[in-house]
Amino acid sequence: MDKDLLYRKEILDYYKNPMFKEESSSYDLKARLKNPSCGDDLIIYISLDKEKNIQQISYSGPLCAISIYGAELACQYLLNKNIKDINTINLLNLIDKEEFPIDKNPVRLKCFLLVMNTLGKINLK
Repeated sequence: MDKDLLYRKEILDYYKNPMFKEESSSYDLKARLKNPSCGDDLIIYISLDKEKNIQQISYSGPLCAISIYGAELACQYLLNKNIKDINTINLLNLIDKEEFPIDKNPVRLKCFLLVMNTLGKINLK
């Protein structure tokens, strides 16, 4: 199978069957960011345990497939990590850029990194 098709299939699988896309009414931290260039509107919800580990993380909002892909990868990475680890995540390190060169397309990259920019709005104090 062509590797480009594999990644397109993976993105569509996340889009059709997201694991973390769920609006939450109970959370400790919340951040929202809109991407005016494409209309994506991402809200992140995070619940922490006593040690400040991410016990639950989810997101909601109207999002394109690439934004959902980035949000899913970020949620998978951050679940059960300490809240301070938000600053260590680099989505581009979670993909094979040779097989999926998202960084070569500025418009798609902005969608992919929307979750990172949203997480950056969380006050970690």
